[in-house]
Amino acid sequence: MRSELIARTEEAPPRMLGVLDRAACRALTVPGRAACRTFTLIAALALLGAAPAHAALNCPEGTSLIGDAPPRGTRQWCAYRDQEGRLAYHGPYSAWHDNGVLKLTGSFDRGLRIGLWIEYDEAGQEVVASTYRGDVLEGPYRGKTTDGGRAEGAYKAGKRDGAWRLFDKVGAKSAEGTFKNGLRHGRWTYFYEDGSRSEGPFVDDVRTGRWTAFGPNGQRRAEGPVVNGRRQGPWLEFDDQGVLVAKGPYVDDARSGRWVILFAGGRTQATGDYLAGQKSGAWTEWQPDGTRWEGHFRGGLKDGVWASYAPGPNGGMTGRGEMREGRMSGEWSLFDDRGALVAKGPYVDGKRHGTWIEVAKDGGRFEGEYRDGERDGTWIAYDLAGMSRGELSYARGLRRDGQVPVAPTSPGARTTP
Repeated sequence: MRSELIARTEEAPPRMLGVLDRAACRALTVPGRAACRTFTLIAALALLGAAPAHAALNCPEGTSLIGDAPPRGTRQWCAYRDQEGRLAYHGPYSAWHDNGVLKLTGSFDRGLRIGLWIEYDEAGQEVVASTYRGDVLEGPYRGKTTDGGRAEGAYKAGKRDGAWRLFDKVGAKSAEGTFKNGLRHGRWTYFYEDGSRSEGPFVDDVRTGRWTAFGPNGQRRAEGPVVNGRRQGPWLEFDDQGVLVAKGPYVDDARSGRWVILFAGGRTQATGDYLAGQKSGAWTEWQPDGTRWEGHFRGGLKDGVWASYAPGPNGGMTGRGEMREGRMSGEWSLFDDRGALVAKGPYVDGKRHGTWIEVAKDGGRFEGEYRDGERDGTWIAYDLAGMSRGELSYARGLRRDGQVPVAPTSPGARTTP
């Protein structure tokens, strides 16, 4: 009997992974039928424990159920034959992944998708839920985006329409705004990982109008007009506390033209021209103590002759020399507030380097070498008549007797642009 049952099982069609149908059992001998029915029941119960049951679709009148649910198949739908004898989808439709998890569910009306359709991944998580009318997207929509985020909104005549919200892959809202005829149109707000945001209008999917950027603390950081997706015209820029710190024009998304940079208190810190996003031409800068610097920029860097002036409207020159690629380089002369020379010598990459002359308070002078901004080697002191008064020896800014010298000239912070 056992061998007969095995033989019959191997010949049976693979309808339910080894579960025999009644006809197969009736073909056996009387003892074999009982064993067959027992085997069939056990196999069926095993299947019920290994995978979820899939109920047959409820097909509309006049249609037939086509396909099989798992484990026999991966698609099942209802259909009828049209006047030309072709099968036409009509009624519910379901599809499954190879692992038996539901993949897609929805309904057809005479071959056209209608109502709610939902797609799932192999883990059973929803991927897309969309609404159709006459095989065209119409109504609520929610679904994953290509970057792993999520989108929620609605369609009208197959195109995005009305309010939409976008979320990133961790579920935080990344954007919200309105669509019209499939294009962003109206006010939109974009949210960023650091808590900042920007908001403004779109016209036919292009940023156009006044846009504002806000920092993580909600304070305004920048504001101005956008034309065809690029910043154009006068913009205002603010610090973390919402205080105005810069104002000037943009051209094609880059600073261009005369800009004014401000201290937090509103005083001017710098003014000059930008060209294609870089400082260019003549600029004037002020330090917090009121010291003024004047010179030129080239390619965004200080270049050429620069001069510093003492605070106040009538402040005299306190320094003059060369700037190369943004650093003091070449011969410089430094003056006191009365315009008298106090030091003269070369800079290399922003540091005193080479032979310098420094004037003492009594009118005498010191001469010696600087290395990378520090006195080094022998320095000679001269009196008013030019006679030597003695020598001092230095190593990396320290006198060789161990004392830290007080420079005969100490121009201060205003001597450095």
